[in-house]
Amino acid sequence: MNSSPDSFPDLPEAARRLNRRLEEVSSPLLGCLSPLGRAAYYPRDIPFQAAEARGAEFNATIGQITDGAGRVLALSALRNAISLPDETANRGLLYSPIAGHADLRAAWNEFQTPDDRRVDGACPTGPPVVAAGLTHAISLVADLFAGPGRDVIVPEPCWGNYHQIFGLRAGARTHRAPSYEDGQWSWRGLAQQLEKVERGAPVIVILNLPSNPGGYSPTEAQRSELRELLVAAAQRGPVVVLCDDAYQGLVFEDVPAGSMFWELLGLHRNLIPIRGAGATKEFLFFGGRVGFLTLPYAAGSPEFEVLEDKLCSLIRSGVGSPVSLSQVLLLETLRADGVMGEVEAVRERLGARYRVMKERVEEMVARFEGVHLLPCNSGAFMLLELPEPVSPAQEPDAIRRLLLDEYGTGVVAIKPRFLRLAFCSVSRDRIPGLIDRLERCLASVLVAEA
Repeated sequence: MNSSPDSFPDLPEAARRLNRRLEEVSSPLLGCLSPLGRAAYYPRDIPFQAAEARGAEFNATIGQITDGAGRVLALSALRNAISLPDETANRGLLYSPIAGHADLRAAWNEFQTPDDRRVDGACPTGPPVVAAGLTHAISLVADLFAGPGRDVIVPEPCWGNYHQIFGLRAGARTHRAPSYEDGQWSWRGLAQQLEKVERGAPVIVILNLPSNPGGYSPTEAQRSELRELLVAAAQRGPVVVLCDDAYQGLVFEDVPAGSMFWELLGLHRNLIPIRGAGATKEFLFFGGRVGFLTLPYAAGSPEFEVLEDKLCSLIRSGVGSPVSLSQVLLLETLRADGVMGEVEAVRERLGARYRVMKERVEEMVARFEGVHLLPCNSGAFMLLELPEPVSPAQEPDAIRRLLLDEYGTGVVAIKPRFLRLAFCSVSRDRIPGLIDRLERCLASVLVAEA
């Protein structure tokens, strides 16, 4: 594989200069970049020049309508709807820097970094780049590293949007890696897919832990097995690992709760973990659309500076800049006294729902042959595995429709034969009624059709 920047002569010179920086330090990143990732560079035009002019006595650069002294001319209805101090509200109504507000990036990095990574030299990460939600952050990873001919290994079953992002949009080859074997969590499917990757060819691996739709977090032994598996793969070629931490911290059993990103960091030169996270679930800010990408390189390193530059290019060409008001609100939240106590209270509330639903579902599945609750201990969901259908009425989507039409109950059907139950959106006292309706529906279909 020729990964030299000069092997792509049609690239703009600015992009080739960035790529040469990676070549100069023999970074495996260069070979991992997609065609779009290679071509991306942050142009030194309006946003760049406006950032350089920030603080100048006269600033006639960026196209923001202000009072002429740096304050937005806010409409009264909009300003009155924002219960923030004037300076904070003003900042939220103006454009954000392309990579996000610097103080929010620093605050999120402080929030997310484990204590054992805070000592000098133990946390070689720069400030995370802000995205317009976690989905956008994942799309940026696809832009940088996926593309036609690139292999992406996706857990199965999974959040279906991975296939849209990496397969449909980026044109990569997505390979399904079953996460369960004989009803238990297993890395065997991932290992088998990694073995199929051509030696020396880059590959993208998606880790979504706690998992959606299964609601599972690996044990310490399983995490150790995963580390060994990924290091072995990195010895054969570059491996980009996207740690999708959408449900970070929602762990209800005695298993590790931290992100795998920190455990993979620095294990092997060819192993490139990237953490995708956001305020959506961790701070219940679903409408805010604030996501973060944390890179496995120290601020100031060639790798960090090149990737940050390329990410700024992709963000600017996609959404312009991340939402400033959402960032300001999240920063206020991160700085608020007692906020982590509130977050913990929400987690405990979800844990109570989890325990009720798990108990009721386990009682229910014991009365059906071939119906199983797959391992769960975290996240926001449980996954019910149905028997192999012997008629159209036993297909998961047919059961979903029956539940909705005849029992007034909505669940999610997932191929080939799963139903996802979201305890995050059902109150604890209503969960028994939900499972009762599910049981009656299954009995009408599975028993009648047997």
